[in-house]
Amino acid sequence: MLFYFLIKSRSFNMIITNSNIYRINIPGFRTFSSFGMLTIFFCISLYFCFFSFLAFQNMVGNSNFFDISFYPQGLAMGFYSIYCFFLSLELLLKLIYDIGAGFNEFDKEKKIIRIFRWGFPGNVRRVESYIPFMFVDCIKIKIDSENILYLSVFDGFILPITPTGFFDSFDSLEQYAIYLAQLIGVPLVYI
Repeated sequence: MLFYFLIKSRSFNMIITNSNIYRINIPGFRTFSSFGMLTIFFCISLYFCFFSFLAFQNMVGNSNFFDISFYPQGLAMGFYSIYCFFLSLELLLKLIYDIGAGFNEFDKEKKIIRIFRWGFPGNVRRVESYIPFMFVDCIKIKIDSENILYLSVFDGFILPITPTGFFDSFDSLEQYAIYLAQLIGVPLVYI
């Protein structure tokens, strides 16, 4: 039987399953800032579409409401409108499919790290990676404003295991990194 204990911190949720499996949930693209960007780009596309239409009406001679005397300006605004519309459509699809959401799972019994993320629909919708503990060289912390935690695997391959801004402070990042380094049995490196 599996027992789930939820340990809440300010910046991440860690679920301990059977005291041998540690799972850290990673948020995806469904955030308030992503929704705000979607709204802004869609409004910009409507704005450019409206003024492109008014420039066309002025060129035909049906309206004197908007004075764009230069025809390519209205055409350029139409292209900007199409570009912003497709950009907002991409952001909408990322919100619907929650791109980047997933979890990091550390199994002490099997000595395996499982990294799982959701992608776009298709053959690679489920992005999974299994890494044995013995292939991990070290845990790296990037000392920067981004607060990102990396997993350094053999042959110098560096794999980010937390997104930018996942931790509120450097102290919580460092506490989590120390815990993972002790769990896996590897050194902690600051870069």
